[in-house]
Amino acid sequence: MSAAPLPSSLLDAFRATIYRVRLNSGGEVDLHIDQPAGWPDEVAGSIRRWMILTADNPAAEQRDEVANRSARAELDAALAEARLPVRGITRHIDPDGRWPEERGRLIELLRFDDGLALARRFGQAAVVCGEGNGPARLVTVCRDDRACR
Repeated sequence: MSAAPLPSSLLDAFRATIYRVRLNSGGEVDLHIDQPAGWPDEVAGSIRRWMILTADNPAAEQRDEVANRSARAELDAALAEARLPVRGITRHIDPDGRWPEERGRLIELLRFDDGLALARRFGQAAVVCGEGNGPARLVTVCRDDRACR
């Protein structure tokens, strides 16, 4: 069974968010939904599939920083266990300042389904993902083993 569609106001908020990535290799990149990723050459040439994952505020319901920090530690452990390379630390910034900043991880994937499974495990409503320097895509997460379209 899949989750109910996300409200358009929530999708609009996700689309407006600035996804700021501090790369392990140095430098920062601001990602915007439906815009080319703009990775520096050393990253663009080495990362085929990528996803931004967070464990903050599951189901788009605000939690306090202590709970979010604990969930992030669990996400880091799950990424290490799954042997998914973390290529950077992310900050998810509401340009209107109505939603608190979230933090996440830029991961490299062989299969998007691996990242979706983790997003589902951590109760996330959506993820940002892409291929190489192609556009950043917003993908909603269903409760079953697929992405909602």
